[in-house]
Amino acid sequence: MITIALSDLNQLANLLLNELALGRLLQQQLDQEREHLRQQDLVALEQDCRRKSALLQKMNGLANERLTWMSEHQLPLAEHFLQHPSIREADNICQLWQQLATQYRHNRACSEQMNELVLTARRRVQQRLRLLRGTPQSTLIYNSKGSTNSQSSSRGYLQA
Repeated sequence: MITIALSDLNQLANLLLNELALGRLLQQQLDQEREHLRQQDLVALEQDCRRKSALLQKMNGLANERLTWMSEHQLPLAEHFLQHPSIREADNICQLWQQLATQYRHNRACSEQMNELVLTARRRVQQRLRLLRGTPQSTLIYNSKGSTNSQSSSRGYLQA
């Protein structure tokens, strides 16, 4: 088993700290984006999306840097990494690893919630547009002859 120098472990700790800090920034950005979505502030949402994309690119770069460091030091890239003797002895690395994993899970959950909010809002908008256009809510209904009542669905917008 390869032992890892203390200076190298400090370098890994710094990589984990930087990635964790960006993960927390992303969490704040996701919270802000969710609030702007609820307020239907489209201008702020566009800015949020740009900031989120920039954060994700930085996080991706840091994650790749960490993975490269781990590969160079012949460490496993998965959770088995924590079983390496040098890593097990470094309590700060284990704690940072767990915090980073928790942060990633939390950000994934926030992203999934955001996706649901966006999809729900999209369905509502589509439903309102169907109502405005006068499109029937139901799917094709068959009559007694086995055919559908083919009314033109392009009746245009209803006048209020």
